[in-house]
Amino acid sequence: MTPGRPLEGVAREAPRLRVPRPGPSEHPANYLEDLMALVGDDVWPMLASQPEEVERAFHGIAEERALFRYAANKWSAKEVLGHVCDTERVLSYRALRFARGDATPLATFDEDLYVANSTFDARTVPSLVEEFRTVRAATLSLVSGFDADAFRCVGVARGLRFSVRALVWVMVGHVRHHLDTLRDRYGIGG
Repeated sequence: MTPGRPLEGVAREAPRLRVPRPGPSEHPANYLEDLMALVGDDVWPMLASQPEEVERAFHGIAEERALFRYAANKWSAKEVLGHVCDTERVLSYRALRFARGDATPLATFDEDLYVANSTFDARTVPSLVEEFRTVRAATLSLVSGFDADAFRCVGVARGLRFSVRALVWVMVGHVRHHLDTLRDRYGIGG
């Protein structure tokens, strides 16, 4: 693995199963729109390629531009990227718990509270992009160790049922949603 590029080694070396789309019984209905927006029938290529998409979106963005908020009480572009990292960690943790057979219902997390208590705006854009690359490399490493049975495991988070497979697809859908928002509302990555 090359320093500064943790994803490349994981994506190239990790054995994996094909991870097809989750069925409707594997996730709450309100997640269907984001999942349907994803192209393809295997999540792995999207999971592996999104760090490069994030890097391209933020390449050359001035620090001041990354502090832009498209409306009052909205997050800055830096905070959006930090939120993506936080959410990936939370979803990966849920996937780990469910894949290991832990049936303890998991609480929600308050994304606004997390951002309000962060220092994302004080950080550099490259540091946030690198954090996403690192977090996603950890996700790829975790997911590559799951077998077909682990992907079928189900748990409860926020009072809602998710399979491990659905959580992995939700991770990709979440990043896709925010990349689209950054393009459409912030003019970043267009």
